[in-house]
Amino acid sequence: MILTAPIAPAAIASNPKAEICYTSYKQLLEAVNAKSIPENTQQALLQMNEALNATSNDMNAWHKLLRKTITKAIALLAKEAKLSTPGYYRNLWMSVGMAAFGIPMGVAIGISVGNMGLLAIGLPIGLAIGMSVGSKMDADAKAKGLQLDVTPRCS
Repeated sequence: MILTAPIAPAAIASNPKAEICYTSYKQLLEAVNAKSIPENTQQALLQMNEALNATSNDMNAWHKLLRKTITKAIALLAKEAKLSTPGYYRNLWMSVGMAAFGIPMGVAIGISVGNMGLLAIGLPIGLAIGMSVGSKMDADAKAKGLQLDVTPRCS
């Protein structure tokens, strides 16, 4: 099944940010079409497109829904089809590293020195750990051919 982009509202030309988002979403769908994905994932993406098509002609509401749709589509593809965009795992693991590694390290440093103000020292350490783990996962995904050749730009 070939996924097609939703129909853009006629007023999209008046909103350059929405136009950039729409182009990014079309590129994302083209990259997904080049890969094989499960049927249930295809159906979910089609439902997202139908929701975009059913949205009123209010450009701001459509643009907001498009941004949410892109985020949901990327998360769905990562979860169900193991497909990711460049930097997906790096961005994901950056926050995990700060929360799971950085804060405990900062607490340990603060307690050992006797100054809990040093708690924040662990955050950049966790950030570096998380980014290195995520970058490694991104490199593995690219080597296995599970990385889409598109970087969604949407604001």
